[in-house]
Amino acid sequence: MTGANSSLPAQRTPAMAKIFLALFLVIFGLNLLFGLNIPIWVTGVLALVAGILILMEYFRVTVAKK
Repeated sequence: MTGANSSLPAQRTPAMAKIFLALFLVIFGLNLLFGLNIPIWVTGVLALVAGILILMEYFRVTVAKK
């Protein structure tokens, strides 16, 4: 027997989104803990890129080479 949700595709976060999200969390955490002099726009850009990549995966947007 198969489960009730077996016909649904697995929701995966792309590897690049995970990398950007991990970088954001590490830099943000180090900035909070040690008061590093990292500009806020750096963490903002990392969060924005990770969010865009996650949304692209959610809506199944693909970028194909020409």
